[in-house]
Amino acid sequence: GFHRMDSVREDFFVDLSRYVEGCGIALLSADQLKDSRDKFDSERIGNLFGVDISNSKVMISDLVEVKDESILRLDKRIYNINSEMRLKDEKEPWAYKVKTNSARIIAEDNQRTPLLLMNSYGKGYAFLFTSPTLSIIPPVGGNGLVQDVIDKMAKYKGLPVSVSPSSENVEFLLSKTGTDKATIFIMNHGPQDWDG
Repeated sequence: GFHRMDSVREDFFVDLSRYVEGCGIALLSADQLKDSRDKFDSERIGNLFGVDISNSKVMISDLVEVKDESILRLDKRIYNINSEMRLKDEKEPWAYKVKTNSARIIAEDNQRTPLLLMNSYGKGYAFLFTSPTLSIIPPVGGNGLVQDVIDKMAKYKGLPVSVSPSSENVEFLLSKTGTDKATIFIMNHGPQDWDG
């Protein structure tokens, strides 16, 4: 998404850090770490994500390989991310240049540009896609790496909840909204209406 760290809530980064430190798991793309002035807070990002990130861009090559299965047990494989388009002044897909400190490189392209990082923080883990958004990685809305990471994260720590009936085109996301409350988001990705 395009939400910035301080545009949602001033203390969002503090809350995110506490959540991860207390055994949480988080996945963000780089632009989500920018503030409303379009700047990265290097100190906070370095602490939570274990990386120095710059505003410099680097084009991602067409092949990205998962080098480290991480805690998510990702398959070590190569993903083809041929771009569907090349814009005149903007080359897609691209990522921010980063220098890893404590973060592990989970996936990188064949030019050794890190695309997915994982950092252990407290009792939890912070994952970072170095691309500005997840949707910039082609094919838009259907990138295999992005889908696999999100799927594995959703299943990493199973919730004691089951939703039915199930459908390959219907996705359920459960969001805890209080100590004893949750919100269920239902998304139909299929061409047909879902009845359930």
